[in-house]
Amino acid sequence: MIRQVLEDRDRDPLAWRMLGVIDAAGGDLVSARKALVRSLELEPAQSETLLELARIDLAEGRRNEAAAGFRKAIEKEGRPEILVRAGEGLGNLGFLGEAETCFRAALEKAPDLEAARFNLALARLAAGDAEQGRELLARVVAARPGLAPAWLHLGGALNALGRYREAMEAFRKVLELAPHDPRALAWLGASLQFLGDFAGAERHYRKALQQAPDFADAHANLGKLLQGQGRSGEAEQHFRQAMRAAPGHVEALSGLAAWLDNQGRYEEALELLEQSPGMSGSYQLAPIHARVLRHLGKAAEARRLLERVAGRDSLPADARIQLHFSLAAVADEQGDYGSAWQHAVEANEARRKLLPPGAPEADLEAMASAVQEIRAVFGRDAIDKLPGSGCSSERPVFIVGMPRSGKSLIEQILCSHVSVHGAGELTMLGDISSEISARAGRWPESAPRLSGQLLKSQARRYLQALEELAGPDILRVTDTMPFNFVHVGLIQMLFPRARVVHCVRHPMDLVLRCYFKNFAGRSLSFAFSVEDIVHYFLLYRDLMRHWAGVLPIQVYTLRYESLVADPAAETAQVLEFLGLPWDSRCLRFHEPGVATSAADTPLRRPVDDRDVGCWEHYREPLARFAGQLPLEEYEHGGF
Repeated sequence: MIRQVLEDRDRDPLAWRMLGVIDAAGGDLVSARKALVRSLELEPAQSETLLELARIDLAEGRRNEAAAGFRKAIEKEGRPEILVRAGEGLGNLGFLGEAETCFRAALEKAPDLEAARFNLALARLAAGDAEQGRELLARVVAARPGLAPAWLHLGGALNALGRYREAMEAFRKVLELAPHDPRALAWLGASLQFLGDFAGAERHYRKALQQAPDFADAHANLGKLLQGQGRSGEAEQHFRQAMRAAPGHVEALSGLAAWLDNQGRYEEALELLEQSPGMSGSYQLAPIHARVLRHLGKAAEARRLLERVAGRDSLPADARIQLHFSLAAVADEQGDYGSAWQHAVEANEARRKLLPPGAPEADLEAMASAVQEIRAVFGRDAIDKLPGSGCSSERPVFIVGMPRSGKSLIEQILCSHVSVHGAGELTMLGDISSEISARAGRWPESAPRLSGQLLKSQARRYLQALEELAGPDILRVTDTMPFNFVHVGLIQMLFPRARVVHCVRHPMDLVLRCYFKNFAGRSLSFAFSVEDIVHYFLLYRDLMRHWAGVLPIQVYTLRYESLVADPAAETAQVLEFLGLPWDSRCLRFHEPGVATSAADTPLRRPVDDRDVGCWEHYREPLARFAGQLPLEEYEHGGF
């Protein structure tokens, strides 16, 4: 039809542009370019035509020409719609700052243009600003509730913020609008994985792959899940499938490199990273690349790599933060403690800025209120009157303590035992407390009124989850969720015969190592300030001392310093506490294939005491906090 029109109207620029668009949509880019060039010859100021030509340049890999075309379209005409389309093109070329400027300019001219707001949200997410991205997307879905992509990316932003349950609701909204959307299925799987529902996560990843067998994101996420469950062969298979489907897929490449690193196959991991086309110096891969180099004894090379990548001007905020945390780790390893501290400060200050305003303070206030309420409900006089589940299982082993206290280390040691499975950080106790709140009144205030039947059903629910993870024959399954110290009273009610291993460590070493760790999500918001870490530690200590004074549950206090000083003796005592015989495999926990741990980065060296007293290297910036912590009591064997 258009060609017939052109026979009569050869000098109609609109008709030539329409022909170019049609040819481009049909894949005939050569004819499309000719038609669009002819349109511009007839009317040089057409911003729409300039945009279409720039899109063809982009499709053909002519990046410089494409960028020039998008910019020229903006110069010719600043209509909001033109700004949005040009911004999309510039964003695809990696000019994120220019793209964001386009979207903001479009919104200034047309405040109700949701396409501009949606794209601005994506730009903020790409820059690592999940909170602003979330705010913008929330406005988009409020205005256009049927826009599935907006719900999808809102869920992604909520996942990035650690608000996994809200993210799940967003993904379910996508699936109402588009029931078989593979991205929604896979990203919902990621939410479930973050929440510790590994079986549910796996189901959703596999559903996504049923809809899109070559969906690299789903393969990569499933690979990470399987790796955490010790299913190494399957994990490797999915990482490689992801890379076959999308050879430059960063998450798959990172996952496979991490898998090789975790197996102790450092040379293979390095070869994979250094020979992947276009990946050299990638900011997404630099942290794992540096980790592999460090494991190969090349700390100086790792540091140069990280410094080179971190020195770039245009990096997403979360990427720059991770690079600074990685630099802090390698500088600490090299003994350059001044630089290590500076990188840690830069990382934590930037990380804190990504949190919602006032979040750390609000979270600490909420924790203080929770501790106060728990102490009141689980008072000494109330313990004997509390209901129980009647469950006699000794299978669960709860490893509790502050982050960086040695929980993952002892789990990896224990799950090297033939009768122990390491389940990692399960969210089940938090889920159970939420279920109790929904069915019987707010937890923990409702604890004295709970029925034995409700507690029994929740105990069965937890045990069923352990069986899905470990199989029916494993005698002990460990759960290392950091917040389980809050739930020791609930553990007593559900599993009175369970064991609790309480990991403790010198408070100043603990504070330092928390400060040097890039914790994900909102749940550990206290960790990005030394002052907040100290405050949180004191709340945790107060509650653990309370539990020790009122509960009859079996607790073994494991001192990190004792474990690294004599791992054989300390491990033997822990095994005896768990009712298990000695297994020499526990001393070979660092060897690939020995431990069945869900740890993301399993230890690959024998236990040593190199990190004991690590805070002394940072005495100057940390000294003012020492007086707030029970150092003398700890050093004399107390807690």
